[in-house]
Amino acid sequence: MLRPADTSEPRPTLYLLSGAGGGIDTATWKLRTDAPEFLSDKNINVVQIMASPATEPAQTRGGLRRVKSGSR
Repeated sequence: MLRPADTSEPRPTLYLLSGAGGGIDTATWKLRTDAPEFLSDKNINVVQIMASPATEPAQTRGGLRRVKSGSR
């Protein structure tokens, strides 16, 4: 998580969602882009979500929800 230099008031938050690898493989925002460096001087919060491979963001909202194979 990157925090803005000025935290005296609430700032917007940008969530960098990982792909099918869940952010634990080599296809991460840090390894594949210059996003962390580019965003470091912006006055925003930056959060990179790390999850299990093939976990969709909706599944992690409020805790991991188990889904039976083949169900939607």
